[in-house]
Amino acid sequence: MKNRALVSDPPVMELSSSAPTSGSSNKTDPIPNEIVGIQYLRGIAAIAVVVAHTAGMANFEKYFGKYVLGGYLSKGALGVDLFFLISGFIISIVSLKQGTLAPSVSLKKFLERRFARIVPLMWLAILSYAALRYTGRGVFDAWPYVRAFFLFPAGDVAPNQIWTLRHELLFYLLFGISFLLTTRRTWILGAWCVAPLVYSAFSLPAEPDTTLGQMLRIIANPVNVEFAAGFLLGLVWLLKTNRFSFTSPISPIVVLIGGFIGFTIIGYFLDLGVETVQKTLVSSAICLAILFVGVHVRCNPGWGDSLMQLFGAASFSIYLFHPHIVSACLGVWSHYAHGTPMILVIPGITAIAVLATIAVHLWIERPLVKASKQLLAKYIG
Repeated sequence: MKNRALVSDPPVMELSSSAPTSGSSNKTDPIPNEIVGIQYLRGIAAIAVVVAHTAGMANFEKYFGKYVLGGYLSKGALGVDLFFLISGFIISIVSLKQGTLAPSVSLKKFLERRFARIVPLMWLAILSYAALRYTGRGVFDAWPYVRAFFLFPAGDVAPNQIWTLRHELLFYLLFGISFLLTTRRTWILGAWCVAPLVYSAFSLPAEPDTTLGQMLRIIANPVNVEFAAGFLLGLVWLLKTNRFSFTSPISPIVVLIGGFIGFTIIGYFLDLGVETVQKTLVSSAICLAILFVGVHVRCNPGWGDSLMQLFGAASFSIYLFHPHIVSACLGVWSHYAHGTPMILVIPGITAIAVLATIAVHLWIERPLVKASKQLLAKYIG
């Protein structure tokens, strides 16, 4: 069972967490207007994943068969780790009240919002992936699509990036049960957060072969630590630091991009990933520092701010759909211009993928989310 969101072969590859801030017209959650930097980070993380997958797929023999920078660009996949922390942070601040941590939304409404924001677009990504793969390669293996469609907590899924949404779903459910019911049961979410430590202490397999073992591994996955880190920062923000902000002498965009690049450099030399609790603890600590800055730094209006907020608002579409574009572009480019230097191929295809998936966000994701919310309101109330 694959855990890291690196594309294996097909045309598709994660946050999923999903609430735009003040600069977006697609507001699905009431994130406070001052937390603009979190949108920057979502955009940075999403584009980093695109770079990682473009570089990784370009190395396939059927395309260019070349790595660049010794495989360093693959560490852009650490954007997934940052996404998990952002998700933990966002869920706390859009669902709990400042000062008291009392629920600001019912469990029913919380789950409706999460469903409308994530599931229909995920279904579209799965169906389009299956159609493209069958049309382009004549391959159709139904069970990975079925598992992905229902986020079944065991076995491989297709497209591969859906593995992250399994963990998102589990986090949402456990958070809702723990914090949004009449009787608060915080121990449930707490037990989930420390479960990876227990799993590791018993030296249980990182990639179990049985369905039951895979389900247990998903429940006690090292990424739980990353959700917990972001969630705890959210609680601190709600209780203490929501009035604190600072002005950076350097552009916040430069600061946050530089922070993430520093994270990937450390990740490259330490071989960070989500395979072990030890690695995720290191990633969580670094991402927590980056996220703290992003949450509290003052961001100045301007074209750069507008662009970064657009990237952030589109990050879920970028995450879900960029491999469709990357695979197609690599196929065409490698066929007609196989000798192109990778220094042109990777940024070129990354730019095309990001622009195309922003179009998906504007013309598909936004109306789809709106329609989903209306249907849920009509039939569920």
